[in-house]
Amino acid sequence: MKIKKETLYKIGAGLLLALPLISLAQMLPSTAPATVNDIKEVVRGIFKLMGLVAGLVGLAFFAIGIFIFVTSKGDPRSLSDAKINIIWAVLAVLVAASLFNMTTILSYFGVKF
Repeated sequence: MKIKKETLYKIGAGLLLALPLISLAQMLPSTAPATVNDIKEVVRGIFKLMGLVAGLVGLAFFAIGIFIFVTSKGDPRSLSDAKINIIWAVLAVLVAASLFNMTTILSYFGVKF
């Protein structure tokens, strides 16, 4: 059974490419596994990031609603659209504030962070 040179080259190249993955697969002794506190910090960070994004989106919609309200020139339909937009924007900002402080709110209900 003869193996072609091309096949040997492919196997050799694959082994050379896989060598760094194999050598880095072992955990270094100084690297500690994730703890519960690390996971808690990640959850806190996610809530704060979601709150920040929701707050920025809410403020943007609030500004758009104010712009529509100012430029409506008394048109009842535009005034109604602007009011609805402003109400939803205020609601979004309230949700953002609650997301930003979600870990504190959950701790009042017994969830330990």
